[in-house]
Amino acid sequence: MKPRNLLRLAGPALFGGLLLVVTPAAFAQSASTYVASASEKYRMGDFDSAIEDYTKALDLNSSYLGAYNGRGLAKSHQGNFDGAIADFSAAIKLKPAFTEAYFNRGNAALLQGNMDMAIADFSKVIELKPDHGLAYFHRGLARDCETNYDGATGDYAKAQELLAGNSEASSSIAVHAALVAQRTGGDVTASLKPAAGGSDVWNKRVASFIAGKISEGQLLSFANQAEGDVQNRQQCEAQYFIGMTKLIAGNKAAAKADFQKAFDASGPSLIVHRLARVELDRS
Repeated sequence: MKPRNLLRLAGPALFGGLLLVVTPAAFAQSASTYVASASEKYRMGDFDSAIEDYTKALDLNSSYLGAYNGRGLAKSHQGNFDGAIADFSAAIKLKPAFTEAYFNRGNAALLQGNMDMAIADFSKVIELKPDHGLAYFHRGLARDCETNYDGATGDYAKAQELLAGNSEASSSIAVHAALVAQRTGGDVTASLKPAAGGSDVWNKRVASFIAGKISEGQLLSFANQAEGDVQNRQQCEAQYFIGMTKLIAGNKAAAKADFQKAFDASGPSLIVHRLARVELDRS
């Protein structure tokens, strides 16, 4: 049964002969309980239940920024990008300088394929927080999708500067920067250096593949060594990077087959899903 919405009580309520005044603080506490529950369900991957609890929190407190933001993230994971963007927009309306909501809305727009909104939101994040390395990285991805390779290269370089201490992020930036370098005649070896010398094992293997040091079969074999969601993500990324090397080499038909495999095997909440879709749409 759906919990009673106490906000609809116009005045004090009488229980067991005692006059109980329900204060705004009590509402906030109840909403916080739902958000805490939703956050745990989100962490466990139970996005349906998380959305239900975030919605209950908003029924009690319609100005709860964390509930809008959390529900938007859960909707993004489900591929409901319109719903996610609506929730992040509601949070931004309540707090116009809410950097996290702009970043999350930008990600939802990127995954949806709305590159104009994604670029605008990541640019707003950078305006509000100039040292937000991931905003530069993700704006670079959006610009990359729009074939703005100069803009993407600049964003990847700034992201590398800001995220140099984060091996996973730095390595991921490196492999995408290297693909742009391959397309534009840039320095691929220099672009790959953070991944080739980093501690992130998967991106190090991707870098080795892009550099021609391991084969397509070896990259796929490495991807298959992981388990669960990580294995699925790595398999999809492997097919995407294999497709990109074929595309850049001029083998468009073979590349298209690899992009299709990457797209079919990945969920909409994975960036590789959108990147593969972009290349399929171009072919």
